[in-house]
Amino acid sequence: MTRAALLLGMALAALPGAVRAQGNAPPASTGSANTGPAGLTHPSFDCIGAEQLEDDAFAIPFARGAGTLAAAADGALEALFARASAEPTRSLCIFGHAGPQEGGATANTRLAARRAAAVAEDLAKRGLPRERLRAEIRVAAFARSAAIPAGRSVTVVLLPAP
Repeated sequence: MTRAALLLGMALAALPGAVRAQGNAPPASTGSANTGPAGLTHPSFDCIGAEQLEDDAFAIPFARGAGTLAAAADGALEALFARASAEPTRSLCIFGHAGPQEGGATANTRLAARRAAAVAEDLAKRGLPRERLRAEIRVAAFARSAAIPAGRSVTVVLLPAP
């Protein structure tokens, strides 16, 4: 287990009801499926390669150094929730980010984990099944085709339908 994965696990364990990040580990049971509300089946998934998908990516802003959601994120979260609700077979990869200006490596890993967990928790409270959500940390600048907003702290990618 890498140091970043260990720190992420510790940071998420401290959050009540947080979605656990899986990192680059393989799914716990390959080929298995989770059954959600209304009998919809959501196969196990991982987020490897999701950073290459740019069509259905949402930026969720956080204040500098903050790990909790603020009112500025409501519009983006509502748009994301509406899109994800309209397409219930698609899973979501939630990537937490923290920039070098926000702290050292350990502090940034924890901050990115708190941000990803906060977005996952918000989406679950709005009604998305937790088995459709995967929270992880990633480096901040992965988008190639669009300018990266300075305030972007979490990126949520809707994976293609299975």
